[in-house]
Amino acid sequence: MLTVFVVFAHSQQIVQVRAEQAGDSVRIQYQLSDSVAGRAYRIDVYGISEKDTFRLEFATGDLGDRITAGNKTIIWEAYRQMGRFRGKVGIEVRAVPVFSVIRPSEPVTLKRGRPYTFRWYGGNSESDQLTIELYQFENKIDSLANVAGLSQYTWQVPAGIKPGLGYRLRIRGTSYTGIDTYTPDFTIQRRIPLVYSAGGTALGAIGVTAAIILLGPLPGAPGR
Repeated sequence: MLTVFVVFAHSQQIVQVRAEQAGDSVRIQYQLSDSVAGRAYRIDVYGISEKDTFRLEFATGDLGDRITAGNKTIIWEAYRQMGRFRGKVGIEVRAVPVFSVIRPSEPVTLKRGRPYTFRWYGGNSESDQLTIELYQFENKIDSLANVAGLSQYTWQVPAGIKPGLGYRLRIRGTSYTGIDTYTPDFTIQRRIPLVYSAGGTALGAIGVTAAIILLGPLPGAPGR
């Protein structure tokens, strides 16, 4: 007969862990806590017997990559892995941060000539050298920087870059971490929008009043 006795949490982010047997299965409940919304973790669960430590197989639910904060449940079909094992088995829940871009966390608009800071977290990125490249859709536009020991990069958007949609940064690590991900897409706009005359000629930033004058005649005085 399998007896679950002690439940371990291998991370400060894992709290309120409970485990209970339900027939041939074990129901494991835990809370993943994080002050940063949307940050993802890899969750692994291990069994601990008197002889060794082993990864739980035949387990489903809130484990694996891309698990975010909240109350979680894992079901372990213990009989399929342990057979008619008799003894006590401890349960250990481990949480390791997955590499994630945390700023921006959604598509944004950037303006030419201004600096913007991109931030990331996890995946042992602080111990690796990261290459940062600029893409538009699937096309590489430029290699921007190599950074090490950092969790952010500030990019001065070039004044002469072509405005448009579908820009993003690609962040790649070495084989040490295997990091290879993209930021959310962003749009690049001119710092000062162009104003067009009625004939379609770009006038630059000339002010709203001038634009009204050029787009059409002003109304005449009453009675004219």
